[in-house]
Amino acid sequence: MTGEKGRNRVRVYTHAKSGLLYLEWQEKDAEGTPRKRTEALGHTNKAEAKAAAETKAQQLRAEGPVRLSGPLLLHELFDNFETARKELDTWRPVHGRAASNFLAWWGPLRAVASLDEHELQRYTHARTTGLIVRAGKTLPAVRARAVEEELTILRTVLRWAVRRKTDTGARLLRDMPILEWHIPREENPRRPQLAEAGYQALSQCAWAIDPRLWLALVVCHETGHRLNSVRQLRWGDIDETARTITWRGVAQKNKQQHVTPLTDTAAQAFALFRANDLHTLLAGASVETPVFYGGRSGGPVARDQFYEWWAKARETCPVTIPPGVGFHAFRRKLASELATAPLAMVKAIGGWKHPHIVVAAYQDPTLEQQRAVLDARAKFAAGQ
Repeated sequence: MTGEKGRNRVRVYTHAKSGLLYLEWQEKDAEGTPRKRTEALGHTNKAEAKAAAETKAQQLRAEGPVRLSGPLLLHELFDNFETARKELDTWRPVHGRAASNFLAWWGPLRAVASLDEHELQRYTHARTTGLIVRAGKTLPAVRARAVEEELTILRTVLRWAVRRKTDTGARLLRDMPILEWHIPREENPRRPQLAEAGYQALSQCAWAIDPRLWLALVVCHETGHRLNSVRQLRWGDIDETARTITWRGVAQKNKQQHVTPLTDTAAQAFALFRANDLHTLLAGASVETPVFYGGRSGGPVARDQFYEWWAKARETCPVTIPPGVGFHAFRRKLASELATAPLAMVKAIGGWKHPHIVVAAYQDPTLEQQRAVLDARAKFAAGQ
């Protein structure tokens, strides 16, 4: 016998009449009811039977968590979704955080089919007033933007479950339980930016904390790219001769590979870092070596580590950093400073997929920029 009970348990037994070995496991039928399945192996070799059972258990495990009976429960929904997304390498930490919040509020044994519009309203109220307790700690109250993101994830998961079929043809979730989605929208979203003085002061403190933090700050500021894209850069992505950075699609949120210019400031930062980084000197900085080498894993530094360094830099920075400012502030800073540049150029430089996102979520033109445009109004009207 091998596998986990209730998930991928496979048993080997000897047929009473023929004496041959068989495999036995549980599998859902078209209605979602668990049924016993058997497979004749056609021999009596126990070693081969054991190997066949392990292979079958691996196949069942790859299909994700399964239910033995009853309605689909909330924890089963997210377990299946996580398994499927990880197989496709599309699982994101935000999915896990949202799932943890839903499980904390509704409970892991809540039937998915029992959710309705009223439950969404209850969750929204609880999340925005700080009523949810997770792992013994009360979660802080959040604004509508956070709830919007979480409920959008829930809607995505439920839609996926309705379409998802097992090998028996049964749907994981028969019908969509929530038909009308009243997802809150943030009317006045907070998108804090970091002024130039704050950036300069922060970068001066960063090197003492870790040179990788310093380089990440410079590259995020110069390119306007996300931290997750920056931290996954490899030395082969930096072309000092052509003065370009290649952003590999696998490391981008939108999965689009693109190339952007390497500014003088960024080029100097890479050169200074490479000349002082011990790992780079020892490894020779091959094209596959991560710029932000993470140690024994051989991969880049984890995002959480950068956030820990950021918190330390804020504490030692002589300039007050506004609340809510993080690495993403550099992306907003670049978009806003280029607010009067052609939108196509801004989109290409920052690696955005859709230009309307730049305008709707990132650019915040200053009064000086607005005055300059109004002063040139006559020229615009004349088509100059």
